[in-house]
Amino acid sequence: MKKSSKILLLVITVMTIIMAMTVTSFAETSGDFEYQVLDDGTAVIINYTGSATNLAIPSKIDGYTVTSITGLTFIGCDSLQSTKIPDSVTGIGPNAFSNCTNLKSITIPDSVTLIGVGAFENTAYYNDENNWENGALYIDNHLIDVNSNLPSDYTVKSGTITIADSSFKGCDLVTVTIPDSVVKIGGASLNTSGTCFMYSDKLTAINVSSNNKYYSSKDGVLFNKDKTTLLQYPIGKAATEYTIPDTVKTIGGSAFEDCRSLIGVEIPASVSYIGYSAFELYDEDDNYVYIPIKGYKGTYAETYANENGHEFISLGGPSETYTGLYKYGDLWCYAKNGKLDYEYTGLAKYNSKWYYVEDGIKDGSFNGLVEYGKSLYYVKNGVVDKSYTGLVKHSDGKYYYVKSGV
Repeated sequence: MKKSSKILLLVITVMTIIMAMTVTSFAETSGDFEYQVLDDGTAVIINYTGSATNLAIPSKIDGYTVTSITGLTFIGCDSLQSTKIPDSVTGIGPNAFSNCTNLKSITIPDSVTLIGVGAFENTAYYNDENNWENGALYIDNHLIDVNSNLPSDYTVKSGTITIADSSFKGCDLVTVTIPDSVVKIGGASLNTSGTCFMYSDKLTAINVSSNNKYYSSKDGVLFNKDKTTLLQYPIGKAATEYTIPDTVKTIGGSAFEDCRSLIGVEIPASVSYIGYSAFELYDEDDNYVYIPIKGYKGTYAETYANENGHEFISLGGPSETYTGLYKYGDLWCYAKNGKLDYEYTGLAKYNSKWYYVEDGIKDGSFNGLVEYGKSLYYVKNGVVDKSYTGLVKHSDGKYYYVKSGV
């Protein structure tokens, strides 16, 4: 990856965490703390001006519950030797406690599910080799970082809740196994793994416990639980082609970044969003490499390829004037004027039957009443059931009499 792009991605990671907090006030001061009130009525600590040796961060400031500590809040606070973070806090920003060189005792509650890049770097705790276990640094139930002593095949400790952003960046990891306890892997949201595995060019597989409630994996590729978001394709996988599963709707930021073996990626019609730097790749001379994208005409894959300079290899698609259901690979989708309409939810006719469509994709699991025109239609297993007569409860809580499906 180009150096300037690496720096930009780090900046964006930091900014994403900041922007995720909607602020409704300017900075307020309470004792040694500066804070801001978020639109949900909670507070985020943004600065500390004190010189305490042992600091229990308050769970409330001026009556506001403290939920976050932003990046750089305690950076370089040399007086600090121990700190306890309250269980009201869910997020700790990048470099929040970095360079607190005397900070040797840190308590992080299980409520924390987001830890930014370098949050505890160059603290006394971080620099004490006795705190590192088999090449990994943990604080309570949170994986903070790894070093060169990490084995090539590593299993994250059972009970771990958070894997901090950039924790596996640039290591010689070949495979990693994520336990069922993990709630968050890097990044600022569940739509990205952030810089967690960046530069780990030997990584071939990210394996997730089938009992994990938030993440899953298939063939070593990291997804969210229901596989609607592809989060990370391992940089070191040797495959030259990859077909994204048709359950995927979102490709996370940096998901395929620096994947040098790939010469083609097939994107299904279900995908309606691709994150920042998802396919970013530079050759040894710092020239941008555009991975060819395969997909169906009229889908987001074609739009993305055209807008970002990638070669688009068409797998077929409807004519530019076609409106209605159309088969894209294994999916039936709703096309409008030859382009898949991801905003359409309702009924669509194909041959002699009416089908239920949600977000542009035919949904065969839907059961209930659907409004179309001036009537309500009874849908069973995704198809209007003209044989049904009887009462049906609608989403508004009322019962409606249906005759022959209408």
